[in-house]
Amino acid sequence: MKCVICKHGETRPGRATLTFTRDGTTLVVKGVPADICANCGEEYVDEATTARLLRYEG
Repeated sequence: MKCVICKHGETRPGRATLTFTRDGTTLVVKGVPADICANCGEEYVDEATTARLLRYEG
């Protein structure tokens, strides 16, 4: 897909590191499947993966 941020790069499958912070606690999750823009590095995590990650936040 075309990157919606830089509008130049195409995304490719890869792995992202996501950081969640709540009430002074920070959780870092590495190796999250994502599509990553080859031009600017913007990371896109699909809806199902996002929902799964947010289930554990709380």
